[in-house]
Amino acid sequence: MNINFGINFDGILKFNKGFWVKVGSWAVNQIRSDAQQGIFQTDEPVKTTYSKQYAELKANRMQTQGKDVKGKSKPEKVKSLKGVSIVSSNTSFVDMTLTGQTLRGLKITEQLQTGCKYLLTFVTSGKLWGTKSPD
Repeated sequence: MNINFGINFDGILKFNKGFWVKVGSWAVNQIRSDAQQGIFQTDEPVKTTYSKQYAELKANRMQTQGKDVKGKSKPEKVKSLKGVSIVSSNTSFVDMTLTGQTLRGLKITEQLQTGCKYLLTFVTSGKLWGTKSPD
């Protein structure tokens, strides 16, 4: 049922862009906080865990046993992560925080009069699709 009292409510509540920047920053921080607890597209932590192989690598800060020039055993970082710092070695639940790049990639790109636009890189957004829980 739509009731029209002849009153125009447009413009009663006006928020400037600074307000939306604060709201957007809060949203980004909340998304990051939830992800660190394993909460993604649900209100509860995702109950899936990493594969055994990945969990072992993450627990070892993505290092495998390599050999130095003399043939002695020494830890060696996985090639794709050489030069990248490892932020988390948590393996008890999926948290998307190995290097921190995924969550740092979430940024406000534009402030509007009615909200904010966010951006994730294509590579990062692909990682997030992988954490989507089946409906």
